[in-house]
Parts: sequence; structure tokens; C-alpha cells
Amino acid sequence: MKTPQVNSQDVTRFLCDANSFVASSHAAIARSAPHIYISAVSFASKDSLIYQDFAPFLIGVVSVETFGADCHASRLVMTLTGHESRASSVAYSPSGHLLASGFYDGMVHIWDTRTGEEVISPMRSGDGFVQSVTFSLDGLRVASGTDNGVVSVWNVLTGRLESRRPLNHSGRVLFVAFSPDRKLIASKSSDETVGLWSLETGQVTVLSTLGNGRGPISLSFSPDGTILSLRFWDYERRWVLHTDASEAELRLQPLSHREHDTRGYPVYSSNPKLTLAWDNNSGPISITQAGRVVTLPYPLDQLYDIRISPDEKCIVVFIEGYAGLHLWDLRRIDSDPSLIILGGDTVLAHTISFSSDGRYLASGSRDCTIQIWDVDSGHETAQPVQESGVNVVAVSPDNVFIACGRENNSLYVCDVRTGSTWLPPLNGHESQVSSVAFSSDGQILASGSEDNTIRLWRAQTGAPIGEPLTGHQSSVRAVTFSPDAQWLASGSDDKTVLVWDVATGRSMDFAPMVCEDKVSAVAFWPSGQVLAAGDIKGHIFLWHLENSQLVHQLQLDGLQAMAFSPGASRLIAFDGARDPIVYIFDVNTGNVLHRFNDVFEEVFSVAWSTCERYIAITSATHAVSLWDWAHDTVTRLQGNKSDWVTSVAFSTDGRFIVSGAVDGVIRVWNVEDARSLVLRAEHDPVARLASAELEDGWLVGSSGELLLWVPGDYHGYLQFPPSAATVLGQRRIVVTVGDRGLHWGEDWHACWRGAVL
Repeated sequence: MKTPQVNSQDVTRFLCDANSFVASSHAAIARSAPHIYISAVSFASKDSLIYQDFAPFLIGVVSVETFGADCHASRLVMTLTGHESRASSVAYSPSGHLLASGFYDGMVHIWDTRTGEEVISPMRSGDGFVQSVTFSLDGLRVASGTDNGVVSVWNVLTGRLESRRPLNHSGRVLFVAFSPDRKLIASKSSDETVGLWSLETGQVTVLSTLGNGRGPISLSFSPDGTILSLRFWDYERRWVLHTDASEAELRLQPLSHREHDTRGYPVYSSNPKLTLAWDNNSGPISITQAGRVVTLPYPLDQLYDIRISPDEKCIVVFIEGYAGLHLWDLRRIDSDPSLIILGGDTVLAHTISFSSDGRYLASGSRDCTIQIWDVDSGHETAQPVQESGVNVVAVSPDNVFIACGRENNSLYVCDVRTGSTWLPPLNGHESQVSSVAFSSDGQILASGSEDNTIRLWRAQTGAPIGEPLTGHQSSVRAVTFSPDAQWLASGSDDKTVLVWDVATGRSMDFAPMVCEDKVSAVAFWPSGQVLAAGDIKGHIFLWHLENSQLVHQLQLDGLQAMAFSPGASRLIAFDGARDPIVYIFDVNTGNVLHRFNDVFEEVFSVAWSTCERYIAITSATHAVSLWDWAHDTVTRLQGNKSDWVTSVAFSTDGRFIVSGAVDGVIRVWNVEDARSLVLRAEHDPVARLASAELEDGWLVGSSGELLLWVPGDYHGYLQFPPSAATVLGQRRIVVTVGDRGLHWGEDWHACWRGAVL
């Protein structure tokens, strides 16, 4: 009989795809075997042989389409699991075959990066959580530093603790480094000191760093071991090492960079021609490599960490307010300024390490796992830059456009139906946009900022109107137009309320309107002659604008978030000082009309529908609470699965709600569809998924049942048409269900066509 021939390339590809599938879906597979079929295959890359070979046999499972997102797991090589706490640090061995990881439970683990197995039993430091780890140059020892200022040395072959020494640090040990000859260990602490420990003599020398710049990014020895270098964001400090048989002595050497250089510094690299530069804290940063300048779309004041691969082919950036690690390929960034986002919203800052050849990157995660990524995989599919967090949203009077102020100091206007950006970003503020409002005729857009100014824009073109409105001495938290759009009122952290003539941009010459504390809400009465304002301590003021006389005042202690009803006769406010309850007050009498007895830790935003029947509330959760206060019913809108919802607004017709979140995602909710979600969830699998909560990467039902596992890099972009929420923006992960419904629970095995499991 002739032996069948197998195409080795096909086998190799299948095995690679299988490895990627298991690594990327390990969280689903390890916890629930049925979800290999119900969840993992559905989310696998459509180009993989795993999906192509097995998906045709599945029925009654979800269908997944990605828009503007890279294929899930295209770069994830391996997931290391088995930890009981989060990783605090990771480091590759010089050969790249081993990975050391330190954890908040005080354990040090050593992994084989080829198999994913631990090579020895975990090593316990016993001195608090492990803040930093590093290998010796021969890869035979690992040093770890803890939050209690203790440094330990472990033998990688035996797991035995060889040395342990408190290095007289009063803070956390942020970095540790072996000298090339393995005789010295250097440590950098959060107390702004550097320690040098001789493993031969036990001698410890501690030296102040004489200031720490904008924050340290590396500690290293020169190849010959004579220079110890501590690199900061702004400059570098270097010391010459003098050692003999009995002591280790440090002597300062002049700085290699200016101490107060505020325009550029070396990136974490040995190449002095690779530098990071900026114009100001809120402007974009740029990378200079051998005379080539590449601009990255991040403000400096949000830059948390930046690393370059040892082969200097790519840069990984960690930005506050952005999900995941942003991987930029320096070889093609000029011609194609795109990126790959690794790890979604679960990656922890400062837990990243490149392998010595620059091909792999290890990162720690909030779910107590460690991921290993192939950063040179050759995949060309790229993800667009994730939008920065949303501070505030507003809907135009004709319900066609949404304006949102973001943490990147810009104002964006997008189409309600498609989410496409209608105008280029409206730039001009020097700090975050904290308030925004459309005029009643929809012609003008106003934005208030933490830079203490207000700007007016043409809503149709984005053109600025006049110069910035200046007069406040602190952040502008609230702006609103009068019903006839002739006046604009603004409230500020400086406790004042100002009224502006929209036509001239001048502040009206009224008597001072001053609150007792920071102003959090302002509103005109329908007549336009009375202005109401409330501050964060619960003081409510009403002024008559003809003579700017105070006509009414209320004292409602402890209010932290508030909004006036469209008619300004009612006020909704969150009382976080005494009890976490939301109240509705009569503005004229101060009487409590109703109370929302749910529990909130913190309320970010509240909004009224035009009919004043519904109130939307965002808090320190992933949901929007839709409160029908007349009937005392509450609906949880669970569309945002990954991060806090910070802002909310109703359309003028009350038909839909717009929400913005920390992860930068904007959602549009149909109010009636949203209210029917709970009722439909019993028999509609899409509604059941849409109303489920996301816990540890799983969509969980009301009884705690596992409905669907979702990859971490997809959490913020889930959409379940035709249910209530629509995700606006270029990145969407659309999950649909076919006519056969979903096979889950005891019926899960029916998902496999023509087979008995």
C-alpha cells in the first residue's frame, strides 16, 4: 500500500495556528471545555486553519466580524498561567530561553519560553511583593528587588536562595542589575537612592541620585563593568566604579546630558541617535532616528513608559488612558504610520520586557497571566490609534451629530448614525475639554476646558469663532446656551458663574455671580431671564439676569454631581457624603420629590430626557443606569464591557442616549430597545448577551452562568446588533446570532454538526 504523502508546509502552518489558538484562548479552554466550541473557535482568526477546518462543523454559535481591528491572537505566542496574583515585573534571560517574573504575592517564577512550563518551583522572597527582577549575564542567577528595599539572588538551576540583603533603601526597589562579572548588584529605589552591593565582600554603598528627573527608565552597567548608568526621562547620571578586595566605592562623573533639557532625551536604547522629543507637555511626541523624525500621536503628559527593541526595529509605548501596548514598527513607520495594539485593556504598565534578539515581548496582565508576543511576526494588518478617554458628550438639536471632549485636549464631532468623524479634530485648548454644549439652533458649539478658557466653534465647519473667552481663573466645568442662543453661561472651579454675549464674545457686565464652591452645573430657565447654578457642596443659586440679583438660594449638603432638568425646575443630584443616593429636588422649594435607592460609589454624569421622565446616570461601573423615576424602574445598559462610563447625554427627542467611556468608546442607545432588553433576555440570546456583565473576560448571566468568553483585546468594542447599543468609531467587534440561536448550557454539545461528543 502506498504511504500517503503529507505536505509539510500545511502541517507546519496547522501546528502554528493550533499553538496560537491554544495560547490565545487558554482562558476559555482552561475554565470551560464547551467554550472551545461555543466561544474560542468563533473568535479565532478567519485566516487560520483552525477556524477554516472546524468552523464549518459548528452550528448555534456566535458569528464574529471585526472592523478596524487586527485579527485576534495574530501575535500572541503563549499565555503563562497558574499565578494567584498579578505580575509586577518580567525579564528575559540573555539567551531568551527563560523568563523571570515577580509577583505581588512575593513569588519569583522562572519559565521556559519555548514550552511555557516552569523550570523550577516558585521562589518566595518573604520580603513583600517583588518589584523588579533581572538575570545575570550568564543566565544562571536571578536578582529580585522588593517593595521593602530588599534584594535577593537566586540560583536558576536549583531555585536556591544564594544571598539576601537589605540595601538600606527606604522605598521600593524599582530596578536591579548585575555587573557583567556577576560580582556586583546595583539597585535603584523609589527613595531616589542607588545601591551597590558586592556579592564577594557583602559591602553595600548607597548613593543619592541628586534628584530623579521625570522618572527613571533603566539601570545598567557598561560592558566592561566600570560605569553604572541610571537613565531618566530627562537626562542620564553616570558613576565610575572603583573596587578592590575590600570595598566598592562610587565616584560621580559629569552628566552626559543637560540636567534640565526639556525638549528631548534618549529612548531606552544604546543608540545615542535615537531620541524622544516634544514641543510641550500636551503636544505630540516625536522619535528621531539617524536624522529621521517620526511623530507619534500622543501627548507627553500621558506618556507612561516607552521601550525600544534591542534590534531597534520597533518601539512599544504605554500611554495613560489608552488600552494595551502600542507597537510601532520603525522600519516602515514613515510610509505607513500605523500600529498594532497588544493586550487590550488588561496589560499592566512596567511589566514588559524584550527578548535579547528583539523578536519577542513579554507583558504582565491584570488577569494574573503573562503573555508572550511575537513583535516581528510579519503580519501587516494594523489597528488604528485608539481614541483617548471621553470626558463629556453632547447631542446636536437636530439629533444628527455628537460632540465629545476627550482627554487629548481636542473636541470631536461625529455622525450619530455611522460614527464617522464629521469634522477634523477641533484643536486649540491646551488642556482637557471638560464641558461642551450646542446652541439651540445647532449653529454654534461651545467647549470649556481645564485650561480655564471657553472656545466657540461653527458647528457645521469647525471654524473657531473669535478668540478664546477668558475670565475664569480655573477649570470650566459647565457651559450652556440661553434658549435664544444669545448668551452663554459658564461655571468654573473658581466658584464663579459668567455670562457671555455670543455675538461679541464679551463677558456681560453683571454683578458677580459667585457660588460657595466649585460650580458643577449651570442652566437657563425657559424664559432665558433666570440662571441657575449649583456647586459641589450642594448650594443652589438662582439669579435674575436683568439685574443679576440673587432671587433664590438652597442649601443641599454634600452633593457631588448634579444636573438641572430641561425646564430647570427640578434638580437631580448625587449625595455621596452621607449616603450614596441620587435625589430629585424641587428647585423652588428644596423638597425631595424622589430618591434613587441604588448604591453608587461615585457618580460621574447625569442627564435628563426632554420629557423629564427618564434620567441617565453613569458611575464607577461599566454600565449606564436608565431610571424611569415616575415609575421607579431601572434598566442597566451593559454595553460598555471594559471600562468606566464617564459621560452621558440624551437626544432632544428623547429617543436615544449617547455615552462616552474611559476607553474612548462612544455608544448610542435606543431608549425603548434598552428598556426591553431585560424582558427579551429570557428568549432572545442577543439580548441576553447584550445585558450580560463582563467578569474576568466572560459575559456572565444574571445567575452567574458563563455565556460567552471574549478575548481581552475585544472587550471595549463589542456590539450586539440589532440590540440597543451601537458602537461608534472605526473599531467594532460585531457579534451576531443565527436563526438556530445559541447552544449553551446543557444543550452545548448540539453545536457540533453530525457528531456526538
